[in-house]
Amino acid sequence: MSMFGKAAFDAAKYASFRPTYPPSLYSAVLTYHRQGVLSHLSQRNPGSVPDCILDVGTGTGAVVRELAPHFSRAVAIDTSEPMLSTARDLSSEVTTSSGKPIEFLQHSADFLDSIPGLSPDPTGYQGPGADKTEPHRPSLVTCAQCFHWLNSPAFEDSVARVIADGGTFATWSYKDPVIVSRPGPSSALRSWTYSNPRGMGSHWDQPGRSRLRELIMPQLGRDYWKYWRGSFDPDPGLPADGSRRKGKIEGDLLPQDPSEKLFTLRDTKARWLTLPQTWMQQKTTLGGLEAYLRTYSAFAKWKEVTPEASRQSRAEGNEEGDMVDWIMDDMAAAEPEWKSLDPEARAEVEVDLVWGSFVQLARKHIKMEV
Repeated sequence: MSMFGKAAFDAAKYASFRPTYPPSLYSAVLTYHRQGVLSHLSQRNPGSVPDCILDVGTGTGAVVRELAPHFSRAVAIDTSEPMLSTARDLSSEVTTSSGKPIEFLQHSADFLDSIPGLSPDPTGYQGPGADKTEPHRPSLVTCAQCFHWLNSPAFEDSVARVIADGGTFATWSYKDPVIVSRPGPSSALRSWTYSNPRGMGSHWDQPGRSRLRELIMPQLGRDYWKYWRGSFDPDPGLPADGSRRKGKIEGDLLPQDPSEKLFTLRDTKARWLTLPQTWMQQKTTLGGLEAYLRTYSAFAKWKEVTPEASRQSRAEGNEEGDMVDWIMDDMAAAEPEWKSLDPEARAEVEVDLVWGSFVQLARKHIKMEV
């Protein structure tokens, strides 16, 4: 079982200290999606355009809370009950465009067509409460920061079966943060994350973490999908102006914009959509970074297998500290400006973080036989 699914997992703390997705990302997803609705779905049958979002691996519900108001129905699934419980609490005042609450369900991503009311076609789901009308099929399926944990072929087939023709499949993920203009601390953090024998490396669930580190994306079959995707891997020495970056875009709906600072696509209707390559970034403090590292599943697993007296942090009274304390010590030792600061002053130091990331937006363009 993933650490996220265990009863002891602190989903509320996870929600508090994880970075949030920027408005530019949600705008890109909705723009791409609406272009698909206008160009395909409404032309085919204007009276029955699916108006439902399905958020897979919703976690604490961050994505579906932002997007639900744009749809008449919103369904969000996860296998972790602690995550879902927190998602319900945080989403209690959020409603869809029709005034309905978000539906949070504990459900596997491999069998999306068994969710009540999300039937792939009239021969699909036949259980209680099934509604075969087209508007209840999702026209947008989102999968944020969880694709690396899923059974890829089964999940991708499941999405293709349940999503409406012309619908959007949006996936994105981010990996390890880089501290802008701080190559020494960035290198120390990367070492503790993977290679340091005292660090997190052996505690990651695999192969999920390796897939995330390599920014593995869904490999969508061209028979059913047209897609656009962009990936970005920051240089540890990335300066503050963001001028050193490594990114690429590919897919069926390009062509590329000459700007190096934007992912750009052009839809078949010649409408441009842009998203900054460094869309996943955040200004925070070293104290904020420390709190974020404590949400890592590998750190949670390290605590689980470490004797209680040795897994307490300095803030909890252990002079030796825990793994995150050691990480912060090594990061400070690698940066001359931070070496002489006491812990309280160090925690207030402001830093810019940027994450390696990918975004993939795909459109189902023919009817799938099931």
